[in-house]
Amino acid sequence: MKDGFFDGELLDGRRGLVPSNFIQKLVGEDLLEFHQAVVQGLRDGDDSASTNIAHDLAQEAVALMG
Repeated sequence: MKDGFFDGELLDGRRGLVPSNFIQKLVGEDLLEFHQAVVQGLRDGDDSASTNIAHDLAQEAVALMG
C-alpha cells in the first residue's frame, strides 16, 4: 500500500489505484462466494457482471495481495 492506495486489476485487465478505504479483505466463505459469483457471471456471458462487480474485483485483488 502506498499513501492509502492499493494497486488493483479488473478482469478485463484494466489496472489502477484503489483507495484503501474502498477495500475489504475477503477470506473463507466470503471469498469462495465471491469467486463463485464471478465465475457464474462469466459463464452466463453477462457483460454487466464485469462492471457491476468492479468494487468486488478491487477487493479481491487486495485480498490476494494481502
